[in-house]
Amino acid sequence: MKKIISLISLCSILFLVSCAKHVEEPTLRLLIGGMQQPSEKTFFRLFVRVFEAEYDINVEVIYDNPDNLYNVISGELISGEFETDLIMVDTAHIKPFIESDIMQDLSWIDTYPDRTITDIFNDYTHQAGNRYFVPISYDVYMSIYHKDILPFLPSTVEVERNDLNEITEIKSITWEDFFETARNAKSSLNESVFGFPYAQVSSQLIYPISGMILSMGDYQLPSFYNTESFKVWQMIESLYDDGALMTGNQLNQMNQPTDSLNNNILKMSFGHMGPIGTAYQANPNRYVLGPAPKSAETGYMGTTAGAWTYGMIKYSKQLALAEKWIEFITDPEINYMYTSGLGGVMSPIQEVIHKLDETPTDQIMKIGLSMVQSPIRISIVVTDDFTSWDQVKRLYVSLYQDMIDGETITMRELSSYQNQLESLKK
Repeated sequence: MKKIISLISLCSILFLVSCAKHVEEPTLRLLIGGMQQPSEKTFFRLFVRVFEAEYDINVEVIYDNPDNLYNVISGELISGEFETDLIMVDTAHIKPFIESDIMQDLSWIDTYPDRTITDIFNDYTHQAGNRYFVPISYDVYMSIYHKDILPFLPSTVEVERNDLNEITEIKSITWEDFFETARNAKSSLNESVFGFPYAQVSSQLIYPISGMILSMGDYQLPSFYNTESFKVWQMIESLYDDGALMTGNQLNQMNQPTDSLNNNILKMSFGHMGPIGTAYQANPNRYVLGPAPKSAETGYMGTTAGAWTYGMIKYSKQLALAEKWIEFITDPEINYMYTSGLGGVMSPIQEVIHKLDETPTDQIMKIGLSMVQSPIRISIVVTDDFTSWDQVKRLYVSLYQDMIDGETITMRELSSYQNQLESLKK
């Protein structure tokens, strides 16, 4: 209800202020490195229009391939014709901008007393002590459980219960107990309830497996030849050998678990909080959420993570207005409406946590925020060190398929895959 009222207020402000707009308006040009879904574009445009109305300006939003974003900006630098004022880029593609001399120092935003920005991404958003990018949303990996399999949880899993003694949330679970739950369900139901989507096209398998490996110890994403990787692949292989790991046509054509969860094919999963959250929001009475599982040995959770960030081009003709946009989108109230409205992402603004309520979307954000405040190893995905990130991802699918085809995963095989990985480095 609070979110609905806030959005109604946002629309009301848009209507009232837009009535007073002038004919002559400056234009702020925003270049976004990535393609939003139609619903996301519509939602994002709402915030753009409120900003336009408040400052009597036009905001031109342009979408481009994230791999081409730096080429656009460097082309403007070479030509001397600067058109872009702001860029929105994910942390995987931020490196060339940080290493160049084209971004405006944004350290001033950290002096605002009403907003505290997470420092998780500082190694990627900062250079020589100065901030050049501001995160406005980020994501991690989490788990989800169908209520039908809750009886198969080992007694060592930490849960939260309601007044009826029903499990409402998984508070803490180890990978060992996570896999034991899958085995228990297989034994009782005579069917597999867990598996990894492993399509070759737009593969995402690298990320949940890397999260597992991160929980076991030091791990540099991506890599194959290390003891932590070997341990995880052995765990997965053992689950497969026990018949408790779902594979085949139900999952080898998918890169996210959402449809399989919605269709009751999967009944537990570990995945990106966006697709997991989509399934949960569609069926909040069917599922309970949990954090990323942790290693029983280390006590750490592990997850890959990424953030969407804003940066200002230092040669912008609209620096003052670009600063106003940074102020606007990081305002705790605005950022709460933005991140909670998208669903499946978290706000990087610490003060937003006090605005969360019991809606399904807010529950997803709560789980994620609780994770980053717990013992956890986080790897920020950076793709620029490789000639083809798609080929890197396909290596993980290939190794997974080797296991399905009956090959025993050994350190020798991991060494072979490591060599293939090295050949993809720039």
